Amino acid sequence: MPRDPTTATLEFLRGWEPGFDAMTSSFADALADEGVWDQRPIASTAGPDEAIAFLRRAQRLLGLERIAVDVLHVAATTDGVVLTHRVDHLIDRRGRTIVSAPVAGAMTWQDGRITHWRELFDAATFGGAAARGRLTAVLRR
Repeated sequence: MPRDPTTATLEFLRGWEPGFDAMTSSFADALADEGVWDQRPIASTAGPDEAIAFLRRAQRLLGLERIAVDVLHVAATTDGVVLTHRVDHLIDRRGRTIVSAPVAGAMTWQDGRITHWRELFDAATFGGAAARGRLTAVLRR
């Protein structure tokens, strides 16, 4: 039996916490081949390969190892859209928090995969980390 979109979303977000390889695997499994990940104001990717390439840039430039997610609210529509309000904690290889940022997102699920995912967050939250020199390269891409 296929998972409902809410369960699939929560499992996807939990898949980021164990480590970088688990995170990229969760992206490969969840994103449809043409699935769009639109991160305002940073970047937009199409398909799992582009999304994973973005994560690898963050790993290389920031030392990103994992993302711990605190889901504050989740709601779903009857047509496969899941809305989340959460705090993402980007954590480096040493276990230090790079930045913690509130994020609002909407994922559209179809046939068990994400076809469109839009995330909105306050650029100032990431800007503070950028001012410390940790996110500048990612924000400029």
